[in-house]
Amino acid sequence: MSAPEATVPPTGSGPKPWANRLQWLGRSGVVVVLLGIGVLWLHEFTVGLNERPAWKLKVMFVLIPLGVASALAQVVAWVVLRWSRRQKD
Repeated sequence: MSAPEATVPPTGSGPKPWANRLQWLGRSGVVVVLLGIGVLWLHEFTVGLNERPAWKLKVMFVLIPLGVASALAQVVAWVVLRWSRRQKD
């Protein structure tokens, strides 16, 4: 019996693992933002109008940058993955 040959993966082939992680992080952030907006929207219909809405503004100040950062992460990951697929062809 002969020993199996060790194969070395070629450098630069296939999608980059950090780009896949960045894409996952971007998707997760977008899901969190959409769920947060949905909860705020649902809260508007279930609570009376006399309640002070100051806390909602504070929540939106967190959701807006999170949404922008998530969208940018998605765009960067998409560009990197597309560029790596083009170089592969």
